[in-house]
Amino acid sequence: MTAPRESSLERLPAIRDNTHILAVVGPPEFDAAPADDGWFFSDFFLANHLFRGLGKSQRWMTCVDPQTLIDGYGEYVFGSPYEERRVVLDQNQRPQNVTVHPPHDLRDEFLARIQDTVALAAKTNDHVLVLFFGHGRELSYGLEIGADSEGEPLLLTPEEVRPVVASAPDLDITLYLTSCYSGGWVESPWLRNNDGKSLITTMAAAKKATMSESLMASISGRIGGSIFTAAVIQTLLREEGLDRPGNKEYSHKSYLDLTDDIRNTLFDEIDVRFPKPPVFGAQNENWNDPFYSRTGIPPILYQHRFNELRSIPPSDLNPMQDRSRRLSRVSDSEVAAWRARNPDSSDDSFTSRGAFASRSARRGIPMRISVARALAIQYMTSNPLRDTVGCNVSAHGRFRSLIEGTLSEDHLDDAVECLFSRLESLATSEVYAKMMGLSIPPIAAFNVDKYLYNAANAADIEAYYDPALYEVRIRADILFPVPKSSTPADQKTRMYLACAFTIARMKESAVIDALDKLVAAVSKDIEVQTKAYRATGRFGRWISTVKRTARSLSPSKRLRKSLGESSDPQKS
Repeated sequence: MTAPRESSLERLPAIRDNTHILAVVGPPEFDAAPADDGWFFSDFFLANHLFRGLGKSQRWMTCVDPQTLIDGYGEYVFGSPYEERRVVLDQNQRPQNVTVHPPHDLRDEFLARIQDTVALAAKTNDHVLVLFFGHGRELSYGLEIGADSEGEPLLLTPEEVRPVVASAPDLDITLYLTSCYSGGWVESPWLRNNDGKSLITTMAAAKKATMSESLMASISGRIGGSIFTAAVIQTLLREEGLDRPGNKEYSHKSYLDLTDDIRNTLFDEIDVRFPKPPVFGAQNENWNDPFYSRTGIPPILYQHRFNELRSIPPSDLNPMQDRSRRLSRVSDSEVAAWRARNPDSSDDSFTSRGAFASRSARRGIPMRISVARALAIQYMTSNPLRDTVGCNVSAHGRFRSLIEGTLSEDHLDDAVECLFSRLESLATSEVYAKMMGLSIPPIAAFNVDKYLYNAANAADIEAYYDPALYEVRIRADILFPVPKSSTPADQKTRMYLACAFTIARMKESAVIDALDKLVAAVSKDIEVQTKAYRATGRFGRWISTVKRTARSLSPSKRLRKSLGESSDPQKS
C-alpha cells in the first residue's frame, strides 16, 4: 500500500519547525452568521486546518465559541458558490488550538499574545506569522477585534503594534490581513525604520483606500470566504509537486514571485471583472528571499489537506454573475438553461443572492416591517456597490433577508438603523454634489463600478480619482455621520463625490477648496442637509418616510447622530 502523501512532510525544509503562528478572527457572535461576517470565520477555519500541527507554536483566538457557531448554523464553508466548496467547520470538522475570549477582552489579549510571541521567538531567531481575519477602518487602518459592552468594535492600530515589532528589529515577522484598507499597514510610517524600510512583511487584501471583498454568496446567502484568501490558497495549492528535495524551481521561488502569482490568480481566476490588487510589503525590502522563509508560511502539501475537507456541490446561480469568467465567455445557451431551471429568478445584477424584487409583499406582515421592506427594496435598486465589498456583505445580506421576510427580530433594529443611515447619506451625497456645482447623474442612477471600470475613463481616473477620494474620506466623519461606529457606512457616497470631481477634472487643490467650503457650511448649519433633502424629490421622500417610521421600527435605537458630534472612520 502506498504511504500517505503527507508522509513527504518529513523531507521538507525545517523552516516549518521555527514558525510561531498567531491568528485572530475579529467579529463578535452577533455578526458571525454565514450570511453576515461569517466569511471571516470561513477564512479563519480554513487556515486553521491547513496549518494544523505545523510550526513551533500555534494560537487561534476568537470571541465566539466554534460550538456555538455549529449549534446555530450547522456548518461553514469555503469557496465560490459556482464551484465545489469545502466544509471548514461542522460537528466533524473542528478547529485546533482555539481559545475563546470575551469580546471586550479579545483585542487586548491578542496584542498581549503578539508581545509574548515576539519575545519568545526573538530568543532563538524564529519566525512569527500573524493572521487577522475581520473588518478594518479607513484612515486609521484599525483592525476591529471584539467589541465593548455596547457592541462597539475595539480597534488595534499600527501605532499600537509598533513598540512590539520595534523591540525585535531583526526578527522575521509576517502580518496577513483580510481587512478593508489593510494596505495602510504596508505604508504606515509606524511600521518602518528610520531608513524608510519596512519592519515587517505584510500581505494585505486591499490598498489603503480600497475595501476588501468576499466571494459571492450562495442561493441560501452563505458566503464562503474572502477573494484574497481564495487567491492565496489557490496559489499555494499549485505548489504541489514543487517541494521535492533538490527542486530548483521551488528552492528559488522568491517572495516576489509569490506575490506576482497571487495577483495573477486573483485577476485571472477569482475576479476577472472587478480586479482590486492586494498590497504586499517585504521586511527590510528583502523581496528576493525564498517565499517560505520570508513569509513563514510552511511549505507543505496544501492540496492533500484541502482535499481532506468534505465537499459540497455548487449552487445553481446565474452564470452571468460569475465573476471568475468574462461575460464574453458565458454562452447564451448557459444562460437560457439557467433561466429554464429558475423561472422565478431575476437577472438584475443586485439579485445575486436570489430574486426578491419581483415578489409581492406577503399578507399579514406587520406594517412596520412592510415599510422597512419597501425602503430596503428602494435602496437595493439604487445601484449600490457590489454585495461582496467589505462594507456591504453583512448589510446587504440583512437587507435581502428583510425583503424576503426571513430577518430575525434580533437583527431588525440594526438593519433598519443601517438602512436609515444609508438612505440619508445617499441623499446627502447628491445634495453635496449640487452644492459644489458638480455635474453628475443622480446617485441612484449612477453606477460607480461601471464608471470606474470603463476603459474610456481610465486616464481621468488615474489623474484625479484617488486624491479626490482621499480628501472626501478624511472629512467623512463630518459629511456622513453614522448612528454608531459599528454601523457599516455606505462607501458609495464617498466614491460618488470622488467620481464627480474626476468627471470635472478638478485638481487636488480645487477639490480641497471645494470640500473645505462644504464642511464649513455643514458645520455652521447642522440642518443644511435636511433643508436640502426637501428639494431633492425622490430622496426627500425616502428620508421623510424613514423619519415617520423610525421610532416604531427601532424604538430602542438612537437613529440619528448630530453633525456636531465626532465619530470614528467608518467600518468596512
